[in-house]
Amino acid sequence: MPADSITDWISSVSTALTALVAIFALFYAGRQVKEARKSRELTRELEVERSQPYVVAFTEPSEATNLAIDLVIKNFGLTAARNVRISLDPWPRRSGRDGDGATVGVPGVLSILAPGQEWRTSWDWGPERQDSSLPDKHVGEVTFEGLNGARLSSPVILDLGIYKPREWIEVRGMHDAAQALRDIRGMMKKWSESPNGLSVFTRDGDAKDEELRRKAEAWRAAHKRREMDKQVDGAADASPDEGTLSDSATGKTSGADAITKHPVEDHGTAEENDDEGTSSGQE
Repeated sequence: MPADSITDWISSVSTALTALVAIFALFYAGRQVKEARKSRELTRELEVERSQPYVVAFTEPSEATNLAIDLVIKNFGLTAARNVRISLDPWPRRSGRDGDGATVGVPGVLSILAPGQEWRTSWDWGPERQDSSLPDKHVGEVTFEGLNGARLSSPVILDLGIYKPREWIEVRGMHDAAQALRDIRGMMKKWSESPNGLSVFTRDGDAKDEELRRKAEAWRAAHKRREMDKQVDGAADASPDEGTLSDSATGKTSGADAITKHPVEDHGTAEENDDEGTSSGQE
């Protein structure tokens, strides 16, 4: 084969291979562009979906007391919900001392609920609902508009029966503090110069405490003197004869008693004692 023919054949093959590689690269690039477009669209849809409002209806104990049950419609989404409506079957009613049947009032439409905003109303009082013949379960849905006018909804199942066996520990909060302040205010309004008013007493604490201390010390000193006087009077009333007779009768004579009853104040010599004894006998 001539050299020119071989060269032409190799050139043709290289050109064809280059064209095939270019076509494959173009096909691959087009597919990548399409995948990127789909990914962006999916991301945008997910972002919109995540940003949509999410409105639900539920029940919970009132912030004032656990005995009261509230009906709440709240937007948990990231954007505002418009034209919010709720439908329930059967429609909620309240129990009462005068009979059951008072309808729970809910607006036909809530124009807008901002993110985190809620609409709340008191539904029923637990102790009265306990003995009521009203149904506990209510089923329905909440409808609303989201971003780009999208019509959205969420199912609703309300069951007051879950509160009947419930027990809890009462915790005092700001509501109870406010109630106590109202009671104090009502009491203070009654204070006046009348007998029902507020009486104020003042005292000098230091002076009165010192007076009480002085009286206590005087009482203790007087009590101590009285006790000492009683002991002296009791010793004076006891005679020596009665003491000797008592000792003789019991057959007990102690030297200590003899010394106590006949104390010797001056101890002289034996001769002086004999002289005193002789002189005493002569007298």
